[in-house]
Amino acid sequence: MVLFGGLWSWRHSQNNDDYSERVRVDVEDDDNDSHHAQWRTTNNHNNGAVRWDDLNAPSLTGRLDDHTRETLRMCVVYTVSYLGLAVVAYSYIFEHWSVIDSLYFAVSTFTTVGYGDVEPKSESSQLFTIVFAVYGVIILGIFIG
Repeated sequence: MVLFGGLWSWRHSQNNDDYSERVRVDVEDDDNDSHHAQWRTTNNHNNGAVRWDDLNAPSLTGRLDDHTRETLRMCVVYTVSYLGLAVVAYSYIFEHWSVIDSLYFAVSTFTTVGYGDVEPKSESSQLFTIVFAVYGVIILGIFIG
């Protein structure tokens, strides 16, 4: 592995136009005098200097753009609707569990943990749980996605 890494590095250092490397850049935030690190790819043709314009990585502390804000809003909407569906289905339609038990079951199903201490007993609720679990995994995949 080290041999291949060394060969790759040597091969790319022979052609300065294509050579790039990952560098760690410490960025100072002017608002609150804090520092944080960002990793950026820099090209050899600018002598390893990283311009401020190149530092456009998503930040959890910065302002969100419209696309990210809309994605987060949809994540919240789908999560709340998933939990609401669980409460209605398991507390009032199928199993008559408490709201806490329904939420507990929904979260353990949604996160694919499935502790097994709360489980649907009737056949109709088991069929609903199959669809419900697949829907939860799809939502989780979209969130990660």
